[in-house]
Amino acid sequence: MRKSKWMDFGYTEHSHRHISIVSKRAGDILEKLGYPERTVELARIARIFT
Repeated sequence: MRKSKWMDFGYTEHSHRHISIVSKRAGDILEKLGYPERTVELARIARIFT
């Protein structure tokens, strides 16, 4: 079975669950660091666009 061209570039598949966890944590970290609420929210909704 041939691997996809993306794998040739080092791409690995990430599940939607993983993306949700990472985007929530990114928002939490940005919030603790005092970033503007808009930036925090953008990090948290990043999973929608994947």
